[in-house]
Amino acid sequence: ASVIGSIIIDGDSLVKISGFLQPSDFFNESHEMCYISCIEMLERGVAIDEKTLGDFLESEGRLVKVEGGRGYLAHMVSQVPTHLHIEHYARVVHRTATHRRLISAANDIAKKPKMLEVLNILLEFPAKPAIIAPTIITDEIAFVTDIKGVWSDGVTLQTT
Repeated sequence: ASVIGSIIIDGDSLVKISGFLQPSDFFNESHEMCYISCIEMLERGVAIDEKTLGDFLESEGRLVKVEGGRGYLAHMVSQVPTHLHIEHYARVVHRTATHRRLISAANDIAKKPKMLEVLNILLEFPAKPAIIAPTIITDEIAFVTDIKGVWSDGVTLQTT
């Protein structure tokens, strides 16, 4: 709420965060809808404040997707101690989204026995801990920075 509230208070502050904060970083769908709308308003040269954002959401048919409607926009503004910390608020949202994505990826790997086996094989290389960090595992190929070869079950390891 602090990110959207800060944007509503100072529409120009969106420029400070739009380079790294993506709409998908928001866990709350209402916040995502508001952020998308603010970006579109900025691109169209429309001033951003509580009234204009509410009008824009309504004209785009998105206000119904914002839980609490216009009242929630006012609530988000009231929750912001100061809009001057928008970059900090946005980095918290971005960092939390990254954590959610990492947890999701780990769960996906754990559900795929073949990929879990590859990950376990990679973890057996204590002399090269750096190979784990840049590893990208897909259904067919595990890409690793330093290792070439073919493991059991036909899983191919290639240098990226």
